[in-house]
Amino acid sequence: MSRIATLSVLLTVALSGAYGQSRSDHLSYGSDTYVKAVVDPGGEQLQITTKDGRTILVKKEGLAGTEQVGFGDPVISEDGKAVGWTDSYKIATSYPVPWVLVIYFAGKMHHLGVGGGMPIAEWRFEVRGKQVAFRAETLHGPERQYYVLSDTATGRMIARYGPYAYGPDADDADRPDKPLPKWAEGLNAEK
Repeated sequence: MSRIATLSVLLTVALSGAYGQSRSDHLSYGSDTYVKAVVDPGGEQLQITTKDGRTILVKKEGLAGTEQVGFGDPVISEDGKAVGWTDSYKIATSYPVPWVLVIYFAGKMHHLGVGGGMPIAEWRFEVRGKQVAFRAETLHGPERQYYVLSDTATGRMIARYGPYAYGPDADDADRPDKPLPKWAEGLNAEK
């Protein structure tokens, strides 16, 4: 097994267990509206500010013997009910790679892309923040890629499209000749 594949498996196992716990220092409520989200100047934590002025701090984590090295630029959903960002790690690379997409909603963090074995290439909120779509691809270009649409409130997958899927998991939805779903348009490398 290659070093990247081994580290990807280790990261998947670590993330699936560790991300059940909160990384946040402050409570949030389901009715919160988020108005600002920034990475602090030292890059050690992400700061989310609510409409009523409370600050929620999200700290970096070390998983599977690999320290989180950064946060991607946070984005607030159009309805202000969710904040999303990527967690970056140096896994078999000398530079940060966004391996996990994190969605903060009503005091809970949902970690998407974990287990796919590919870094997050692009992502965006859909339906005013009710859903989130992302594309993951191989480290150095879209040799292989897949797309996922998830519910923001629960983190549950709504749809998946993998035009380059192979093996027993490939089905009719993964045929390379099938057109890209509407929700995935604009997330492809061939814009």
